[in-house]
Amino acid sequence: MMYSSVRSSAAAAVGTPRGGRGSYISSRRNHNKHLKRTVVVKQRGGGGGNNNYNYDWTLTTPPPGSQHVEPPPLKNDYYGDVSYGVPPPPPPPPPAQAPAPPQAAPLASKTTDYDDEKLHEEVGPRNWVLPGFPGKKDASKTREKLHTKDPGLNMSLISSGTPVTQVFSHADWERHREINRYFRVVYKIWQSTVFRRVFPPVCVPTIIAAVCVYMKWPVAAINAMPFTIAGQVISLMLVFRTNSSYQRFVECRLHWGSMLNTTRDLGRVAATCARNGGNPESAALALRVSCLTESFAWLLKAHLRAGLPYHDDVEPNVVEAMAPCSDADSEDVKFLTKGAHGPLNCLILLTDACWKLKDSSNAPFEVSSELHKFLQTLCGVMGACERLLKTPIPLSYTRHAGRTLMMFLCLLPLTLAPAMGWTLVPAIFILSYLLLGVDEIGVEIEEPFAILPLTPICESVKSGQKTCRETFGYK
Repeated sequence: MMYSSVRSSAAAAVGTPRGGRGSYISSRRNHNKHLKRTVVVKQRGGGGGNNNYNYDWTLTTPPPGSQHVEPPPLKNDYYGDVSYGVPPPPPPPPPAQAPAPPQAAPLASKTTDYDDEKLHEEVGPRNWVLPGFPGKKDASKTREKLHTKDPGLNMSLISSGTPVTQVFSHADWERHREINRYFRVVYKIWQSTVFRRVFPPVCVPTIIAAVCVYMKWPVAAINAMPFTIAGQVISLMLVFRTNSSYQRFVECRLHWGSMLNTTRDLGRVAATCARNGGNPESAALALRVSCLTESFAWLLKAHLRAGLPYHDDVEPNVVEAMAPCSDADSEDVKFLTKGAHGPLNCLILLTDACWKLKDSSNAPFEVSSELHKFLQTLCGVMGACERLLKTPIPLSYTRHAGRTLMMFLCLLPLTLAPAMGWTLVPAIFILSYLLLGVDEIGVEIEEPFAILPLTPICESVKSGQKTCRETFGYK
């Protein structure tokens, strides 16, 4: 038995056009083979204002014994006469609209490579127990992203907002210059790695201050002149300590920037030799030079972080870098990853590939000189980084600075307790945090390889070599 459809009298009265624009909300209920469809249609009038009309269709119940057939669904853009089994006429085409004016692209997010929610789904939350603050855990999203991006970072030296381990974008610089940064950094002081690391030594002079006030000792204030002179000496010592550490930090970053530029120069010259050589041998040697250049960056990073408990494995990166020209079990990959000095082994292979490429492409003498200069630059960067890693600021200076600071802060309550009373306790706590925090920052950046964004720099090397390989036909 065919289902019948009833046209609404209200729709006929107003002359609702077939196939006009509209929308409906439908609900079904099928209980004991009783089917009911309710349709609510909202229509906007053509020129006399806006009108709303409600339409109801009731489907007849099939007689007992007949087969129940589910009617096809209504179309969202069709209303008026409802006829099951007969397709509605197509809706009229929408009026042409002027193209929207172009909008400026939004600034890149703080971490352009990782999405917060996706990251939590993939790696899950990470809790970090920081030295010097037992039991305190930090699940900062920024720290999770940094650790996922570069597992070789020393997470005990990284705060949630530290910039030294990140490659800044324009959005990061805008946030860095915000005027409300003063409120933000004070509000997040409990997440500061410096605060957590210096918290135990800060408590020592604070406890001494509390004991002096509670015991009302000393009875008479000690002359403050020695502390005034010692404060000036400590200030000069901290300035020298911090400047020396920052100089090492900047020098390390400059060397890695020089390494990045030199790898691009090597890839550029190799691609040019492959294009001018015009033979398969030149293309194969240029590809080998490019792969070894990319491998050098990963090997140098691993060499500078070797022996650390948070050191990441370099073999997968080298295997991926050498994949276009070598297999994972090839002698080259074993020579690079199993040798005692991976970066030097890579430079040996790279020098051999560069000389063969020069001969194969019949390059002029100037090209040979340029390739030799690039290889010398890479070797110089490797040696300079090893010098920074193996030669700290003289240990006697670091020890003397720590002893002087602790003696000054622990003896200071003896001269201030009679005059300040209980207000001395928070004053000593804040002063200890300020002085010890400056010294701690100098120690943190003294060895920069554990906190610099070395993995993003290696990714830049990888991207540059990929671009160079594409110029001579390798995809």
